[in-house]
Amino acid sequence: MHVRLNSLKSTRRHKTHGLQNRNRDHIDGISSVADASISLGPYETVDPYMLPSQQAATVTSTTHRTMATAPTSSAKRNYTNSIYYPDWACNILPPTELPIANLTHIYYAFVGLNSDGSIYLTEPDSAGTTGSTYLSSQKCLTALRDVRNKYKPELKLLVSVGGGSGSTNFATVASDYNRRTKFARALKNLLDQYSFDGVDVDWESPTGVDEGIYYLQLLRTLRSNFPAGTYTLTATYTGTLWALSAIDIPECIINVDQFNIMAYDYYGPWNGTSGYHGQLYSSTKGGDSGSDAVTYCLQNSTVPSDKLVLGIPLYAQGFPGVTGPDMTWSRSAMSVDGIQVQYNDLGIGPSGADVYYDATLVGASIYNGSDNIWYTFDNEQSVKTKASFVKAKDLGGVFFWQGTGDLLGSRLSLITVAARVLGIAS
Repeated sequence: MHVRLNSLKSTRRHKTHGLQNRNRDHIDGISSVADASISLGPYETVDPYMLPSQQAATVTSTTHRTMATAPTSSAKRNYTNSIYYPDWACNILPPTELPIANLTHIYYAFVGLNSDGSIYLTEPDSAGTTGSTYLSSQKCLTALRDVRNKYKPELKLLVSVGGGSGSTNFATVASDYNRRTKFARALKNLLDQYSFDGVDVDWESPTGVDEGIYYLQLLRTLRSNFPAGTYTLTATYTGTLWALSAIDIPECIINVDQFNIMAYDYYGPWNGTSGYHGQLYSSTKGGDSGSDAVTYCLQNSTVPSDKLVLGIPLYAQGFPGVTGPDMTWSRSAMSVDGIQVQYNDLGIGPSGADVYYDATLVGASIYNGSDNIWYTFDNEQSVKTKASFVKAKDLGGVFFWQGTGDLLGSRLSLITVAARVLGIAS
């Protein structure tokens, strides 16, 4: 789940990033519908309430040219190494301090979505540890563009819509033709205003058959308005088998350039037992893990593996009253929001806490005896293994939630570790 994480130094009880409660910034051309017409594409000629198999029959052959074929083992791959850059962190880690040499994509998170299909920006927190001049949301978007243009023009900048607490209105918008097209038009205005490269849909997550159909129709609308080769369109999705079963994986992936799998939060305050929340493998048959999510997506041979991108967390989940996995933790000691701590607030390093690495499930952990909390997270060993897994499975790459949680400039930087394994590091 993509939610806001506070510093360990300030609190261990973390509130979700509530877009609806933050200051909204309606910029020109975004909160209202423009009069100009918009290309609807071949998908919008079909009934949005048809089943996916019925809709597919109406698609013209040219649309399917957006689906890449799975590469051969000898093909040279340009892997993805991406980060989510949350709006609230613009004044804590300004765009000029991001490790863009090791990145291929940056997702600005999040753009808010209203029930009528209009969108809005939220204002970042005031200046943090950098002491930099305050960056508003608009100044932050401009700064990202300027950094890209100056230092790495090939870097892709995308706006991400939704998130863990910003997905409430997706079903309402996606189920209605007029609201979908209004949404697409507003996003187009935003991208053009800041010279961004594309859009990410972070709907967490459709439930049931109807919402699965709405999700597909939304992706089709966006793809027809943001054509491949001109814009980048991605979808970021919960990496549990329950969530994945709600959508038509092959049809959805046809319509996006990348399908980002959130391979984390497999354990948290919603579970009764502790476990590695970003585990690559599950200890139980039918359990949830990064590899299980990838296998589920690839069970249909038409799905191109290079469109799948594996998500890696830059934060820990904490479990009070236990010392390891598969233990019943103390619910009375954890709020509904759980205990989440950024990777760079864990205090690991040469003089820090001892880290245990589970090579079987692929996850790291530390036990804080003073607080009686067991923390599970990713470290350099697990990231090396996950990046190698990506290469072995011919996947598209990795992404991190969130980039500001890394130990930047350190040998323990997970973004750098992934970049080196994937051949991206400068």
